[in-house]
Amino acid sequence: MSQPANARDIADTGNRLIALIGEENQLLAERQAQRLSETEAHKQDLIDSWQAGVRLLQSGRLSLTGADRKMLMDTGQRLETAMIDHARRVARMKSINEGLIQVVASRAEQSTGPADIYGASGNARAASLARNAYRRPTALSVNRMV
Repeated sequence: MSQPANARDIADTGNRLIALIGEENQLLAERQAQRLSETEAHKQDLIDSWQAGVRLLQSGRLSLTGADRKMLMDTGQRLETAMIDHARRVARMKSINEGLIQVVASRAEQSTGPADIYGASGNARAASLARNAYRRPTALSVNRMV
């Protein structure tokens, strides 16, 4: 994408980026995270253009009127709000996915591993020595009447 030439171009780029983030948030809300890759290239182009506009503003080579400043400040604040909401949604989706992966992994560990046995002293032992090296501590349980 080309470098923005004026404040209106920068604000327009910001507005398109806000709209795209809104679309991605909608995909996350509909639990269609796999479709986020469809917008990734376009979003990166918009981000690069936005950053080029911000660098142009920071360099001071662009003269701004009061209305231009207000428009850019408003666009920047709306973009920041949209990005915060998007980051929150992505973090929530990531946490849900990690939880699902842990549940599946623990179920797979339970169903494929050999059964634990108890020795004569009541201590839990794993069925194999190799498994002992990686096992978590277990609660002590005694199968005897006292």
